[in-house]
Amino acid sequence: PMEKVFWAYYGGGISYFNSINYEGNIGNPKSISYFHKALNAYNAAKDESINQYISEIYYYMASVFHVEERYSEAVDNYIMSLELEPEDVALNSYVATCYINLKEFDKAYEYLIKTKDAGKDLEALAGFLFYHTEKGEFEKAQEYIEQAEQKYKDTPMLEYYIANYYEKSGNIDKAREMYADIFKDNPKTIQTLRNQKIIERMNIDVTAMKEQIEKEKQEKYGLLVFENR
Repeated sequence: PMEKVFWAYYGGGISYFNSINYEGNIGNPKSISYFHKALNAYNAAKDESINQYISEIYYYMASVFHVEERYSEAVDNYIMSLELEPEDVALNSYVATCYINLKEFDKAYEYLIKTKDAGKDLEALAGFLFYHTEKGEFEKAQEYIEQAEQKYKDTPMLEYYIANYYEKSGNIDKAREMYADIFKDNPKTIQTLRNQKIIERMNIDVTAMKEQIEKEKQEKYGLLVFENR
């Protein structure tokens, strides 16, 4: 039955999606491939019991495209997920972030307002900080940093955007220090394409973090190997 085919590909997609924590980006193409096959199986099965998982598939595909910096494809899939699950209002902030990276600031602003209006204050604050930083509006960005320090001090999401602000505004030493602390607190984040670029650009030593990831991988997965078959 096609619903069993759906579950097989859905599960495979999730497995490869989660492999980014330990295998970097190697699983991303497989993840997208499996999710596409799951959608094909869903369309063939016409089984309403799996309807609720379709928005998740679009979200996962969007997330993969996002970490690979394929922002246009990420936007398309985030919006598909949002159309299926409109109550998942946090997705508006992800769409906004992609539009900021695409330098489509008018569209980004539209989705940041949606984020704020939906009551997602932290996500909106982070988004507006990123928005003004990328536009070179550093005084306005500084206002959001002050708000962040008052309301959400030491929040990882904001710490990244504050580090980005320091980098873009020319305080490279402060940016390097903040990025290094972020990676030290969450070593698995060094696996993403964006952070690999930051590590190279900022010349950050991540040797200890790589060793920690390898140790944790061996403890959790033993001899499990992700192969590109």
